This record gives sequence, C-alpha cells and structure tokens, in this order.
Amino acid sequence: MPVSICNPAHIRYLGRSEGLLAKNDPLDAGLIERFANSKRPAAEPPLSRAQLALNEMATHRRQIVEAIKVMRTHRQQVSAEALVVEIDKTIAILEERLAVLDGQLREKIETQPAWKRTFEELTKTKGVGFRDRPHAAGENAGVGDAQPRPMCRLERVGSLR
Repeated sequence: MPVSICNPAHIRYLGRSEGLLAKNDPLDAGLIERFANSKRPAAEPPLSRAQLALNEMATHRRQIVEAIKVMRTHRQQVSAEALVVEIDKTIAILEERLAVLDGQLREKIETQPAWKRTFEELTKTKGVGFRDRPHAAGENAGVGDAQPRPMCRLERVGSLR
C-alpha cells in the first residue's frame, strides 16, 4: 500500500484555515482525508532490501545497547562478587558484539553513496550519535539528490549514548 509521510503542521494549518479548532479522532481523520485529496502528496517509495537490512541491523544495535545498559544497572545492584564477575563477562561479550556490528554498519553505509552522503550530513548535526545515524541513513537516502527527503524521521535525536 503506498504511503505518504506529511508534515503534521501542514494538516493542522489546513484545519485552522477551515476554522476547525476541536480535535478528536473522527475530525482528525476527515481532515487528513481532505488534506490528502487536496494536496495529493507523493507516495514514498518502498524501502529496498538493502534499506530493510540496514534498519534491521540498526534495530539490533539499539537492542544490544539497551541490554548493556540493563546489565550495567543490574551490576550496580548486585552484592555477590561471583555474580558481578559473571555480569562483567556478559557486558564484555555484548560490547564486543556491538563493536563488530558497528563495523558492519559502517561497511554497509560506505557501499551506498546516498547513505554515505546522508551519514556524513547527519554527522554534522550536533546531538546525533551513531545509534541514530544508520537507521536514518537508509531511510533518508535522498539527501543531496534532486528531490531531497526530509530529515525529520530521526528517532531519539540527541539521545544519550
């Protein structure tokens, strides 16, 4: 099914121009439909297999980072020395896997010129870390193209690493 990603402010401004101040699901649905029918926004192209693979790798990376955070918190709460040693081993393994995955993500991004340009563009953005960039590089492959796509899809911009 073709999907368009639109700026919600544009839809909200259309509602204001029609004098629509109340906000509820049925009104929102009608407003979105009127916006789509009047503006006919272009459908986003479906993600390629390479983009899907990049997104899956970025998701896996995010999950590893979260697992490391959980283990570090758990380590602070444990008093048994033997368990602390085991948790440290687990953290070391996760950090090793994270380093390998980071290398694979960087290699994958380097193979696609559009992703590389997007990655470099995002690198210039203050507060965007590596965790945010691989996912965005695959989705926003239009940076620098004739019809650039918005960079507003980033999740967790400025999140702590």
